[in-house]
Amino acid sequence: EEEEEEEEEEPVKTHADHKADGNACYKAKDYRAAIAHYTLAVHTAEAELLAAPSPPLALLAAQYYGNRSAAHSMLLKHRDVIADCAAALRHDPSMAKAHFRAARAQVLLGRCGPADASFTAGLVLDPGNAAALKERGAARSSLRRLELARRCLAKSESDGTPADARQSLAQADAALAVSPNWQEARLVRAGALAALGRSEEGYSATTSLLRAGAGEG
Repeated sequence: EEEEEEEEEEPVKTHADHKADGNACYKAKDYRAAIAHYTLAVHTAEAELLAAPSPPLALLAAQYYGNRSAAHSMLLKHRDVIADCAAALRHDPSMAKAHFRAARAQVLLGRCGPADASFTAGLVLDPGNAAALKERGAARSSLRRLELARRCLAKSESDGTPADARQSLAQADAALAVSPNWQEARLVRAGALAALGRSEEGYSATTSLLRAGAGEG
């Protein structure tokens, strides 16, 4: 009788192998597959860290989280971006890029206050980053615009001045141009539209706001 040929076992992939697979998928713009491979890299690296803590391996784990956050960003999964950046920073507190990527996701979610803090933390590590300085300035400007929009709306509601309502609407629109999902700015905008007698637009804005709030999780 002929002996059955033994099947060759596939070599076990390392975290570096999984990262390379993720990079290939990312380059091919298959971001979901990239996320799956980066997740395997993360799990493999963290299992090794649990068995034998190693500062160099911790830095690699931070990179893998950073890679995955970039793929999440391409799919507009902003909350996942923020979570992965936080995990990366737990492994490598010096990763300025993670602060900046988290800050950009926070801006897109309408969290300009936390974004300001994230940009600032990153700039402590990378003070010469001109893009981050500019983006932090835009986030701070949006916070000021929203506060002005609130004040103008309150004044308009107290004395019925259309000019204040128009100013409130303009400032809310400017804040939303930077942070389109900012619920507070959208609420102020809806109030300004109502104050201007644009009830149909105000109703539409309010309905959209309620739907967006119900969809958050």
